[in-house]
Amino acid sequence: MNPRILVAHTTHCVRIDASRVKILAAFFLDCAESAKVRLESLSIAIVDDADIAPLNKRFMRHAGPTDVISFLLAPPPGADLESGEVIVNAEQALREARRRRGNPARELAWYLAHGIHHLAGADDRTPAQRSAMHRIEKRWLASAAKAGLIDRLMEIRA
Repeated sequence: MNPRILVAHTTHCVRIDASRVKILAAFFLDCAESAKVRLESLSIAIVDDADIAPLNKRFMRHAGPTDVISFLLAPPPGADLESGEVIVNAEQALREARRRRGNPARELAWYLAHGIHHLAGADDRTPAQRSAMHRIEKRWLASAAKAGLIDRLMEIRA
């Protein structure tokens, strides 16, 4: 069963193609299927620093903005499967892409992959876990890029 995927974006720094984000999220969920992640629904919010910083403080107990936060939610009444929520920071993706001289859409896609990977049960509390997650996510990103799923994901606003 494919989960219902919802995309909302409040970011002012980029224009998001919500339909492409949904397709990419479904692709990453398929990649994570080996971890037996099965969701009723997946909600994706693409936000700026100002929106993610309070969530980072409240739920992660870290000050300031972060790149991505994900939550696995208990099944709603009458449902058997959990739901997931991934909050992605587009402003951070732009900053990191500039710093690394990379592609902002790929950076945003990586944040989405990372959030979905967490929903599948992956953990990055230790350097070894973080390294293992990044190796897997880089494979997912390479496959997504090869399939043309990252191009035109977003457009930077002037």
